[in-house]
Amino acid sequence: MNIKKILEKKLINSDSTDLWFDSIDSAQQIVNANFLSDKDLELIILNSNTINSFNNLISLIYLESKRPNLTVKSFDKIVQYSQGLSYDGRAKKATIVEYPISSWIDSIEIVSNWLKENSLRAEFEHIVDYIACSTEEINLTSHESDLTSLVSGFLKDYGFNNSFEL
Repeated sequence: MNIKKILEKKLINSDSTDLWFDSIDSAQQIVNANFLSDKDLELIILNSNTINSFNNLISLIYLESKRPNLTVKSFDKIVQYSQGLSYDGRAKKATIVEYPISSWIDSIEIVSNWLKENSLRAEFEHIVDYIACSTEEINLTSHESDLTSLVSGFLKDYGFNNSFEL
């Protein structure tokens, strides 16, 4: 399935189709295809609930693509975690609760906005690990079923330690 057909299906009767096409075109131009495959881009498009969450994620992926000697891509972790699978030995004490990729993308935007509001920045991998940690904790301490609410609560209660000032 090509990206145009995916987008047309997703945005039936939407006024923002042109914005989506522009953002997708920009993503294809700025992120190296070796770093973000067409399959991954399609997955991101399908699971982004808003243009802002899409653009935020693409921006983080772009910044990560510029890091030297990166061994694990954070988006690959998200795909694994969204299936409740462990990555790099994570979830030995508690399993990671499965949340759809769309919830992960929304949660990444929540963390990114919180960081901006507090004049902070964080590496994409640290954002993903923070969210993964919150999904592990849910098994131990909470009955919260919505990932975005869980992440918002974690930010309110604990902040974000793996960040630096802008």
